[in-house]
Amino acid sequence: MTTPSGGGGTSEGERLSPLNRAVPGTPLRIRQLTAPPEVASRLREVGLFEDQIVRLISSQASLICQVANTRLALSRDLAATIHVIPAAVAVAGIQHLVS
Repeated sequence: MTTPSGGGGTSEGERLSPLNRAVPGTPLRIRQLTAPPEVASRLREVGLFEDQIVRLISSQASLICQVANTRLALSRDLAATIHVIPAAVAVAGIQHLVS
């Protein structure tokens, strides 16, 4: 499995929000990982990398996040280091650049 190791730069106008503040059920695009390098590397290994689409399933004591066909449980502290935007915003930004 190949995973990007990108820096997760953001486009002008994108408002990043930590995953632990996202509304469950909303498709999200990961834009930036601010965890320490070894933790960010592990997140990428399990599929949580920049530009990946995820969906927050539940935000109870721990957060359950769907990545592709896998559900991952994350602590609130770890989820706070994963910065996202709504996936629809990312698509709209790309369409604006293309047209």
